[in-house]
Amino acid sequence: MKAILVLLSVILFMTVISIKSSVVTFYNNPSSSMVPSFGKDRYVVVNKAAYRVLLPFSSLNIAEVATPKRGDVVVFASKRQDGALFMKRIIGLPGETLAIRDRQIFINDKPMPRNLHSASDQILSKLQPSPEDRFPEDYKLYVEGLDQNYHVVSNSKSDPVDVNPVTIPDKMYFVLGDNRDNSYDSSRFGPIAADAIVGKVIW
Repeated sequence: MKAILVLLSVILFMTVISIKSSVVTFYNNPSSSMVPSFGKDRYVVVNKAAYRVLLPFSSLNIAEVATPKRGDVVVFASKRQDGALFMKRIIGLPGETLAIRDRQIFINDKPMPRNLHSASDQILSKLQPSPEDRFPEDYKLYVEGLDQNYHVVSNSKSDPVDVNPVTIPDKMYFVLGDNRDNSYDSSRFGPIAADAIVGKVIW
């Protein structure tokens, strides 16, 4: 009887590990690059099977589930940072031409809807991080439209990073942090490959 219980415990343990390996995992966001949507040092749940299913304990793709959509928040491995994980929002899709001028995003020459949030100052006051990492007084929140899905992004009056028109290659995505003026993202290093995406943030 004891041997059976031990065996069942081992099977349960391996099942949990397999699920974590191929279905769900957790990620700690170490920066403020996704404020106001996700705060610094917040843990999020990542669905690793949102787009594809991998063989447990491997990188072998055994099934395609869906394709990433504009507005999805994803965790991906950066080849430029020795596989370090980053969390950003998908803005540009394969085949699209994207540009950023004075913080305004253009998709195929069309400006993405963007308006100042009516409660910008009140929301920011509630989102203030630690005293040594406070938002500058010139920070403002904007509501940005992404294919009828809206989220709030933050900007300051610091010099914006412009992006010249770039056509996103097949199976690649242009990602940005919601804290636009304080994010290391595709505006600096270009689009990311689909196979670098670890999964979709679901909470």
